[in-house]
Amino acid sequence: MQHLDSLQIQISNQIISINPQNFNKSDNQINDVEYTSFKLKPNLLTTGINNIYVNDSHCNISISSKLIPEQYYDMITNNNIERYLNGIIATGLIQFNANEVIENAIVLTCDTTNNIPNIKDVATYINPLLVYRVNDRYICKLYKDQSIGFIRDIKYKKKAEQIRFYDKHLELFGSKKSEDKKFLRQLNPEQFRDVLRVESKFKTAKQMRKYFNVKSVTLLDILNSPASVNYNIFNKITDIKNISIESFENFKTFYEMREQKIKRATIEKRAGMMKIIEMLNSDIRLIKLFINTGSSEKSNNSAVIKDYKQLIKAMDSVSINETVDQRVNEIKQYLKVA
Repeated sequence: MQHLDSLQIQISNQIISINPQNFNKSDNQINDVEYTSFKLKPNLLTTGINNIYVNDSHCNISISSKLIPEQYYDMITNNNIERYLNGIIATGLIQFNANEVIENAIVLTCDTTNNIPNIKDVATYINPLLVYRVNDRYICKLYKDQSIGFIRDIKYKKKAEQIRFYDKHLELFGSKKSEDKKFLRQLNPEQFRDVLRVESKFKTAKQMRKYFNVKSVTLLDILNSPASVNYNIFNKITDIKNISIESFENFKTFYEMREQKIKRATIEKRAGMMKIIEMLNSDIRLIKLFINTGSSEKSNNSAVIKDYKQLIKAMDSVSINETVDQRVNEIKQYLKVA
């Protein structure tokens, strides 16, 4: 079942009615044919209703899951879509039969979203994803709100798949907008604490048919799609076959050292030690010989040898590289069954 954070649908203008006084009217002429359209006045936009547009043939309605605050955590699903449509009707801005819309609407754009709960220190799951900036098929951005986004690097970005990972509690309760503060008073803040939210955006029918695995982009087809959309996109991002695996693993190692607040000079020193360990096949006897050769008889190299032993143990257990892999696998496991 899909969970949509935002949704834009299109329906026939024959099944809706509006009060023109609530809309700005536009008259246009194309090839000697006159077209009339109506767009909801900006001052009538409300939390959860982003736009209502009507022309001679159809009506577009854009909403977000904020329209029904008590449903905001689960967002728009096939279980509550009728409630959301009735919420639109309740505003008095537009009238229609909810069941008729459910049966006939097509989806123009949507954000499909998963909440991953019980994530202590969400940043420790977001930051490791930075290592996948090495996948040059995607543009990776880390934002000020500590979120990270990936967008497919193609010429027409509107047609590119994109996905974002962020701390939902931080994103919600870090807002200083007055309209957000009013909305937040209707929520239980604890419900969003320790939640890693994964959200992907779709702006074309071709994208949606591909990722939702549907033949048509009707509202029911999208909502009822069993496809693991965010899992599949994340899999493509973490697929780094196009680069050297050895280089990637080395980068992860150094990145995680920096995450552990290890000084760069220390890392550079350790990198040299790791190269020596590799060249000497982790043979501590050869390493001791290397260290002691040329040293004065008074030198005490036991501390250095101990450092080498600890580093060999860490390299053998691959403990240095576990953070990224562990976090990525946890995210994938949840997204796969969501």
